[in-house]
Amino acid sequence: MRSKRWDPANNSLDGLLFEGAPALLGQLDDLVLRPSRWWRETLLPIIYLVREPTAGNPLDGIADRLRQAQGVPHSRIDEQENPRADNNQPSVNSLHQLLDGAVADLSQHSGRMRPLRFPHYSLAVWLTSLIMNDATPHQPDDPGRRVDIVLRDFIKNRYRFQNITTNTEISAIDEFPWWFRIAVPLLPSLGLRLMRIFWRPPRWVARNRISSDHGCGSFRELVRKFMEQGLGDRRHNIKQDEIDRLLVDAFMEDLRRGYRRTTLLGVGRRRTTYPVLLIDKVGSTDSCLRLLEKISDSRTHSLRKNRKNTAGPGRQPRERAYFHPLLIITRGDSSALDGIGLASYRPEDPDSYAAADVTYHYREWCRALASSSPVWFLPLRVPIEHPTPGLRTELTEIPLPATPRPVMTYAVAALLIAAASFTTYSTYYTHCGTWFWEPQLTSQALTTDRDQCVGLGSSNHRFFDDVGKVHGVGPKLTGDLQAVEAMIYQNNDLAVENPHYLTVVHLSQLSSTDPADYRSELEQLRGVAIVQQENMTDRPVRVLLANGGYGMNYGKTVAEEIARAASKDNTLVAVVGLGISRTGTRDAMLRLARPDTHIPMIGTVITATDLATQTTRYYHQVGPTNQREAEVAAFYAKTRLHAQSIVIYYPDDKDDLYGDDLKVQSERAFAAQGMTVTKEPYQIDPSLTCDDPNSAGQKACQVGPQGFVFYAGRAEQFLAFLKGMQNKCEGKYPHVLGGDSIARLVLDGGLDDFPGLTVDYVSLASSLAWGPDCSGASNRVGFFISYRNLFGAGTCTSLRDGSSILAYDVLQVFTQGDRNTNTGGDPPTTDAVLAGITNISDESAFGPLQGTSGQIDYPRTGDQAVPQDKAILVLRGSGGTPSMPPQRVLLCGQLGTAQPPPEDNCPQQAPP
Repeated sequence: MRSKRWDPANNSLDGLLFEGAPALLGQLDDLVLRPSRWWRETLLPIIYLVREPTAGNPLDGIADRLRQAQGVPHSRIDEQENPRADNNQPSVNSLHQLLDGAVADLSQHSGRMRPLRFPHYSLAVWLTSLIMNDATPHQPDDPGRRVDIVLRDFIKNRYRFQNITTNTEISAIDEFPWWFRIAVPLLPSLGLRLMRIFWRPPRWVARNRISSDHGCGSFRELVRKFMEQGLGDRRHNIKQDEIDRLLVDAFMEDLRRGYRRTTLLGVGRRRTTYPVLLIDKVGSTDSCLRLLEKISDSRTHSLRKNRKNTAGPGRQPRERAYFHPLLIITRGDSSALDGIGLASYRPEDPDSYAAADVTYHYREWCRALASSSPVWFLPLRVPIEHPTPGLRTELTEIPLPATPRPVMTYAVAALLIAAASFTTYSTYYTHCGTWFWEPQLTSQALTTDRDQCVGLGSSNHRFFDDVGKVHGVGPKLTGDLQAVEAMIYQNNDLAVENPHYLTVVHLSQLSSTDPADYRSELEQLRGVAIVQQENMTDRPVRVLLANGGYGMNYGKTVAEEIARAASKDNTLVAVVGLGISRTGTRDAMLRLARPDTHIPMIGTVITATDLATQTTRYYHQVGPTNQREAEVAAFYAKTRLHAQSIVIYYPDDKDDLYGDDLKVQSERAFAAQGMTVTKEPYQIDPSLTCDDPNSAGQKACQVGPQGFVFYAGRAEQFLAFLKGMQNKCEGKYPHVLGGDSIARLVLDGGLDDFPGLTVDYVSLASSLAWGPDCSGASNRVGFFISYRNLFGAGTCTSLRDGSSILAYDVLQVFTQGDRNTNTGGDPPTTDAVLAGITNISDESAFGPLQGTSGQIDYPRTGDQAVPQDKAILVLRGSGGTPSMPPQRVLLCGQLGTAQPPPEDNCPQQAPP
């Protein structure tokens, strides 16, 4: 990447007016810029510009370019930094002062990049100050106390790094942590201890080669040896060469850490240029040469420590092993080449290492770097200036190396934005618009073009917002579902204003592919809303909706969410509804009954016998079981239809507990009435070999007009079953009896296309118990009055399937159970609620509950989860007469308000 043109200062070009200068500047610019790909690094050599005795100084022009190229940290040092000793040799502090100058420059802000930090070097400088201090008479005898004094003085005096050449300086103590700078002046010994424990540089020094050379196992021990030698104890014999090596190692370690890519800041604020160190006037005996030797030695030592990351001879070196983030450009004479391992350089050969071929020599250096004895220096011959026409113009037109923007900063920002966007997508789509602090809903596939939201909902989620997408669900049904859902949430807002409110979860099948399921769910929710309204002045009930998914396939998952919510909310004391009789429902019941939860459950339209009798004592229901259904159906078939034989058609579906149980119970009940029973399965799973519902319906025609068929399956397959009969024996249908599952289909006009067909079916509850027009209940049964007041006219027609009546009774059982606990204003425990529900019995002091669907009386023995002799109906639907509602042909059980009253000779409920 290039930027604006270079505007060199006076005389800056004088040292660059030689053949090959443009190529040299171009290659240096390429080395300065860090690769934009974060996994790549550039191998940086020590470029030794061998000048002729009469040649100018090319570092002047290079330094001027770096000053104008913003964002490139750089420093220029030379021998004038250090005063010579009395013998005209470099002083003992000369290398130290050279590094101080480099640190002072490289620590400055450079463009958009954050400044480099040198904490390891600063700590090494403090160690050096220990060994350089002479003993004084007032120093205490305690070694630990001496260290404290020296450390405190180091901080108070604020040692500074200075570069005389560039007139820059910084405070060394600023490289120490802020908490260390505060603690040391007050409690030096505590500050030193904290530094060893919590700061990384002391641990690095303890692992440095100077520690191993002197047998120091810890930073504290090394500090003691430095201090003792500084006080005149020469036993440790820490040489100046070792001190110089420590300073260079610390300097290089700070640079390596400044260019790491393994930390958050290293990735998010990635440096885009490499630092450049310009070393001028290198000779065979000066400090600059010693500095180059030590840097080369430090690089080689680091390489040996990471030998496993290197490549073999002749192969391209692996960047991270050979990478050192410092480009060094030095100018010197050929007399110093032997000292840095470049004896093979031939200054007499004019074509050897020509600056014009810098790109070629750099590539050769990279390949040779993987040898067994790596050489870090790249010598380039700088010829005497012979300005050619246009060279000065060509140099000034070379664009400056432009500092790239720290793209990783924007990349991290982009990643954060992407993550936020993904979270939003995940929240609003995968989790159906719920936030992470709310109960989490999960989007699951329902059909190829529609998903369903499964889980425990909140007042912010509407389960029926998209119900209009379901084929067959019209605008009226959609509006009614959305209205009753909003009504429940409004009731919840009023309920929580009372500090004594309780919470129940209505767990059900809130999504389906069948419009009949939504009509049934609408009526259940209306029954729930009525109880909420009636109890608002007593003990309000907050109702949370939970969707177990189509077929209750996600019942166990939702039960886990309910259990978690109950552990945080002591007002959540019951679960009602529970959908339909499938394996997902059983799994949910078992999860809610676990010892860590123990939540009472009350089922609305569940009839599978084993769910009530074999699952858990924490479960009750308001309707009868399939056993009771089968007994009433068999009694009706024998006494009213005078049937002698019957064929049972049932689904072969292992997950549907309803059909399998109804088949078993009906077979037993019909046989007990002396009828001949035949069983015929039909398939749900296409992989099964039995008949599909349509073929099963055709086979049912073999029974003949005088025969009887009992349909023990779901309404979803019943229409196909009837069409099979129509195709085979239209006008000569057998008499069909069915379980409660087909009630909704009959009420929705499912028999309109089958003239001459008679279907009798069992119903758990229905407004037909009070006559075709509900005249026996409209003005004297409280539920009917409340329903009409809330939902308008058409009460009798809407209540023919009984779902609202059953749901109403479910919450009535819950509220009666709460009253039976007699806990006053405090939320009862779940076990107390269970005990209160169990006491809804003729055998307890509280007595039974006179429910709208019939008397609810839980026996103390036998099947305690099912009301004793619960009211149950048999209704008749006739095909081809759409205007004619079903007729009540039998009512059994205890329902005192029914008109006319129930039959007296119905069979009593048998023990399970």
